[in-house]
Amino acid sequence: MENPKITLKGKTYTAPPPKVKLWREVTKFKDKFGDKEQGDEEALSEMERLIAAAFNHPEISAEVIEDELDLDEFVPLFYQIASWVAEAVSRKMTELPK
Repeated sequence: MENPKITLKGKTYTAPPPKVKLWREVTKFKDKFGDKEQGDEEALSEMERLIAAAFNHPEISAEVIEDELDLDEFVPLFYQIASWVAEAVSRKMTELPK
């Protein structure tokens, strides 16, 4: 899976390879919000924060995402990032010696 991309204020950014911290935060999100509705305000704020964390760029913050990202791109991008992180971890786990 290719690294996620986001376009904000006419500029496209590509997420760098995921760090362990992002994996931990995505896992915590899933544990905390997996059974809640997507409209939960706390969950939406956390999704904005995690999207910003995935791109790890000073021009990308939760506030900028909230103001600039189209609604129809928001949830799909979050799920793309979560899948991308999970796939990276899974790929590395299969490389472990048996």
